[in-house]
Amino acid sequence: MVLNGITAANKMPKISVTSTIGHILPKSILPFRGISDVRQEQIDAVNKKDSFTKTTQTFDFDKCYSEYYDADKINSVINDRIKEICAGNEAVPHVEKGIIEHFDKHHIQTTYEYAVMIGKGLKLNNEEMYKLEEAATLHDIGKTLIQDEILNKPFGLDPREREIINTHSELGYEILKGLGADKEALDVALNHHKDGAGGKLCDIVKIADRYSALTSVRPYKGAFTPKQAFEILDDEVKEGRIKGEYLQILKDALGFKDPEPTEKAVTA
Repeated sequence: MVLNGITAANKMPKISVTSTIGHILPKSILPFRGISDVRQEQIDAVNKKDSFTKTTQTFDFDKCYSEYYDADKINSVINDRIKEICAGNEAVPHVEKGIIEHFDKHHIQTTYEYAVMIGKGLKLNNEEMYKLEEAATLHDIGKTLIQDEILNKPFGLDPREREIINTHSELGYEILKGLGADKEALDVALNHHKDGAGGKLCDIVKIADRYSALTSVRPYKGAFTPKQAFEILDDEVKEGRIKGEYLQILKDALGFKDPEPTEKAVTA
């Protein structure tokens, strides 16, 4: 599994958009652009902004990331269940260092940051915050075992490909179980895409993960504006998929105000 992406140079001028916390991100990805180049732009923008604030004295995002997102360590814990899932995907369960180097760290960082905002709004204690930060950092580790041509596909996935990418939750659970992660991190890795599943920390990460994904560039889409993203998430609250209280905390933390309702004229 080598991260190939699309390597032909894009001759068109770059168009940028500023994210909700000041990150300068490409507006869209065209099939001529290299996926790894786009992701590096995202990572560089985050690092330049340096907007991440540690919430506990003991947690270190970069240390946690380097500790777990390590090719040798992931390969060392591949078990029979991981092999079984990958066999169904027609993939060999092995991670090369290049994949880790080009992994979508921007999404992990922003998911971490948004989760921290919600956790602070809920006034979680230090132990809960530490576990939340770790769980948010590790929630997508299973994607390191998903084939690159699916993970980085610049257009929509077909049903079979969607089924394959959905296995990243169980793959992440199995990886983290082998690496000795906390039960909260296991819960979040396994359940962050399942409606009605998981505990409190998982409910927080579900919203942080969704908002990060919606407002970030992906191989198959540009970034939604905060207004567009929150409209989608408001619908998910109505459907009972995410918690409205937690979503409101994120809106408040980002300074987002819902539009005032428009009063309809009353006819006599």
